[in-house]
Amino acid sequence: MNRKRLCLIIDVASLVICLIPLAWFLLRASKLPDVVPVHFGFGNVPTRFGSKWEYLFMPLFSIGVIIFGICCRHFGLSNVPGVHTREERDLIVAIIVLVSAVLLDVSCFHLFFLAFSR
Repeated sequence: MNRKRLCLIIDVASLVICLIPLAWFLLRASKLPDVVPVHFGFGNVPTRFGSKWEYLFMPLFSIGVIIFGICCRHFGLSNVPGVHTREERDLIVAIIVLVSAVLLDVSCFHLFFLAFSR
C-alpha cells in the first residue's frame, strides 16, 4: 500500500473517530435535562451549570481540529524537522492527526461520563 493511500485511510478514520462523540450526544440529547453541569472542579464536583447544547462544543471542536490538520497536510503547510520527503512528512502528520482524534474523543467521553453519570 502506498503512503498516499495510507494517509487517506488515516484521514477518514480520524474523521469517523471524531464523529462518534457527536453522534453519541445527538442520540442522547433528548433525554438530557435542559440544565446540566458543564464545568467540574476538584473531585469532579460541578462548578458551573449551563444548557445541554454546550456539550456540542467539544465534539465540534475536535472535528475542527482534525479538519485543520488534514488541510495543513494536504496543502503542505506542515513542517516536521528532520524529514525531507513530502510522503514521509504527510504520513507523520496523518498519524499525529489520528492520535489527536483519539485523545480528543477520550476527552469528550470523559466529560460526558462526568455529566451523564449524575
